[in-house]
Amino acid sequence: MSKHYQKLIKPLVGQFLGWADDRTPHRYLNIATVRGEERVKVAKSLRPQIQDWQPGIWLTLMSQEQICKQTGKRKLKVKQLLTPNQSGIAPSSPQESSLVATESATPTKIQVCQGSSCRRRGSGQICQAMQAYIEAYDLTDRVEIQSVKCLHQCKAAPQAIVTSPASEVLPGKTHYRQIQPDRVAAILAKHFPIKLSSAQAIVTAL
Repeated sequence: MSKHYQKLIKPLVGQFLGWADDRTPHRYLNIATVRGEERVKVAKSLRPQIQDWQPGIWLTLMSQEQICKQTGKRKLKVKQLLTPNQSGIAPSSPQESSLVATESATPTKIQVCQGSSCRRRGSGQICQAMQAYIEAYDLTDRVEIQSVKCLHQCKAAPQAIVTSPASEVLPGKTHYRQIQPDRVAAILAKHFPIKLSSAQAIVTAL
């Protein structure tokens, strides 16, 4: 292990989302945790035991977390299988229940770029459309809109990043580029499903 990396062994609790794309089957899995969607490498010796897993089951895994001290980048690897829950029901032990409760209370954060390129291309109107959607569908307790200075991808302006907890329909981080105001309702409907025809009416009225 390089001196630039810190290695931790810790339990990982979350819901199995499916297998990540890779040339080697069952090498990486995607799991929704309190931190969002995580990509986890599976030890070769464990792959035969988990190849029949179906999305939706809840897992408790013993994982090795490798953190780069310089960049903070994390890598996860499954070292031991503890409690796959085939029922698809969230864990009920005190420790696991507290994790699930924490993720449910965490709001979705939408970071809308307010750099000069994004402002020129309508980021202000996009914020208005998002706020209208959130208020119309009573999502104020579940969504927080944040204006950020610059996301450093000016060619993709206007843009926004949606970060949702594991309890939402699309957990983890999603980056949207070249957003048009009339597409805001369709974007948010992916995260908070409603009838698109109704959502589009909100944007049209702005």
